[in-house]
Amino acid sequence: MAEDEEFPAFMPIVCGQIDDLPTQASNAVRIFISSTFTDTVQERNKLTKEVFPDLRRYCQGRGVEFEVVDMRWGVRDTATSDHLTSELCLQEIQHCKRISLGPSFVAILGNKYGYRPIPSTIPSEEYETLLGLVRGQLTADEQQLMKDWFRQDANAVPPVHVLQPITTNLKDYYNEDEPEKRKQDRTLWWEIFKKLQCILRKAADCAVEEGVYSKEDMHRYHFSVTEDEVRQAIGGSGSDNNLFFFRDIQGIENQLESPITPKMLDITENGTIDTEAQSLLQNLKTEVIGKGKLHRFSIQWSPNGIDPSITEHAKYLDDFCETFRRSMKEMIDRSLEKRSKVQNHAAAQLYEEMLHHASFCAKKCSVIRGREDILKETTDYLSRHTGKPLVVHGVSGSGKTTIMAMIAKHARQWLGDSGVVIFRFLGTSVSSSSIQETLSSVCRQICYAYGVEQPSADILEDFTKLVQHFRHLLNTHPNSEKPLFLLLDSVDQLISQNDAHSMHWLPKNFHKDVHIAVSMLPKLYGCLDKLKETLLEEECYFETQPLPRDTGVEIVHGWLEEIKRTLTEKQMDAVTNAFQKCPRPIFLKLLCEKCSKWRSYDEIDESQLPSDVRIAITSLFEDLERKHGPILVSHALGYLTAAKNGRTQVELEDVLSCDDEVLNDVYQYWDPPDETVVRIPASLWKRIYYDIKEHKIDI
Repeated sequence: MAEDEEFPAFMPIVCGQIDDLPTQASNAVRIFISSTFTDTVQERNKLTKEVFPDLRRYCQGRGVEFEVVDMRWGVRDTATSDHLTSELCLQEIQHCKRISLGPSFVAILGNKYGYRPIPSTIPSEEYETLLGLVRGQLTADEQQLMKDWFRQDANAVPPVHVLQPITTNLKDYYNEDEPEKRKQDRTLWWEIFKKLQCILRKAADCAVEEGVYSKEDMHRYHFSVTEDEVRQAIGGSGSDNNLFFFRDIQGIENQLESPITPKMLDITENGTIDTEAQSLLQNLKTEVIGKGKLHRFSIQWSPNGIDPSITEHAKYLDDFCETFRRSMKEMIDRSLEKRSKVQNHAAAQLYEEMLHHASFCAKKCSVIRGREDILKETTDYLSRHTGKPLVVHGVSGSGKTTIMAMIAKHARQWLGDSGVVIFRFLGTSVSSSSIQETLSSVCRQICYAYGVEQPSADILEDFTKLVQHFRHLLNTHPNSEKPLFLLLDSVDQLISQNDAHSMHWLPKNFHKDVHIAVSMLPKLYGCLDKLKETLLEEECYFETQPLPRDTGVEIVHGWLEEIKRTLTEKQMDAVTNAFQKCPRPIFLKLLCEKCSKWRSYDEIDESQLPSDVRIAITSLFEDLERKHGPILVSHALGYLTAAKNGRTQVELEDVLSCDDEVLNDVYQYWDPPDETVVRIPASLWKRIYYDIKEHKIDI
């Protein structure tokens, strides 16, 4: 079949495969900008003001979005205190590599290697080995310093030693009310940081000398944030989508007395060139990056660093921006050219819809533990060839969607390997939000599965004809050698168009080689009551029940195992006691999300844990507001909720950037990189995105 050649795993997905799925196509160009910050201000500002708006228009004219991720601007104090900035940047680089259509990473490297942090976490075995190698060389104060700032988190699997948040030991580090105390703590932290850095580097060098660890393994105790980002970008797949710019300032090494030089070059505290950093920078440029998509620029020193008022520098900035613009467009065009070769656009649309639901199902099933009794009860009904649908119903948060995903995954165990499994998790995509579009895609999938002619536009556009055709397909093509199972989750999530909630479109009787399962809330829109008027048999209905205690504990252990975490016995008791007050899957999910962040040394006050779903959701929002600010969180989530079909990240950032209340709040902490470009830092929404990713749906 031609579709198999055009779309990876087309027929397996048509028939219900959810394992080893290909990556979903993206409709966005998303680039991460990496560089040291102080020496690339002019380049970044000119890109922000002139190039990015042009590229955004260029992409919009081709039906795709353009997004820039610049994590250097908009870093909140809490992220700095918790040493999370580097981790968030690496996560975002991977996200860009995964979803960007074409270019995904740009590094701008000058004469400065940049900030070299302490690892925020160190595997405990490695930590103990390193400290053991140098313990005899450390003073009592240095040994105590390591104990004060690194604590073992045995909840990580395997255990790690965690660099403590700055404010754990320096309470006034962010104290705006007492500037003098704040200044003292900031000075003290810098002294502590240098001592910790020195101890760890000495231990890492010793480990290499004695052959305990390789030089490559220990390099992370020496490299900069920028090198870490570059290595993340060039590792694995997607490395062809990187772009590098090298800019060399001639004569800067002779300007060590200038106050500008430390911003442009690595300088030691005694005012000399940091030769180690410069050696690492040279290695990064020549060995790590190599050739690649590389553009080099060279300019003469200026007392003001990069100075646009100087003709040579102005020309450099223009050439840099033009090269950036041209390179981006070439990479974007190449990606779009591949997509334009698709011949069957209707099949492409169906493929993306099927792949979305298969990916959703796989994600739901990845953390399922227990509930074998429910799976057995529902599949026993479906496999009896009753000729009537199974109706799963229960209150919100009772685990219906998870149960339905589990039924879909295991359908072939009773249906047979040659069976066709079609599923839609309604409301999780634009095309599954209306009954007409849902039945259209289901009919087209049935036709592909059974090798019959696709329905005409006349049928697909007329709802009455579409329902008739749907029933005709069910009655005509499934057979004993190739039975069909159709699953539709959350019928109440359909919009009311075509009287969807009346359930008249759902067949109540069908032949033995067809099996249908639907799920819904018991009260919303009266779907269940309407169905009971025409589907009278009580055995067709399955009501979800509260989770048993043991199943809840098993799910917690399974979910934590998936993310390589565990809990202490006391912490697990606290979770179990809280769960028994509200034994519903959605509550357990919220509880798991909360407890997954607990360290083994955290003391948990059970009285502070939520006792029901509403309190748990409120607690989640309060945590978000404390971390990211109440105005930003409330407005961002409000705009997201108000959108009928969701919002893209670019759209959400656009809307937030037009909100004066948000801008006034944001600009209390940061000035925009260019005063003519009024926009919130992209990093602000990114941080919220990662904190709510378990509770949102990408459509």
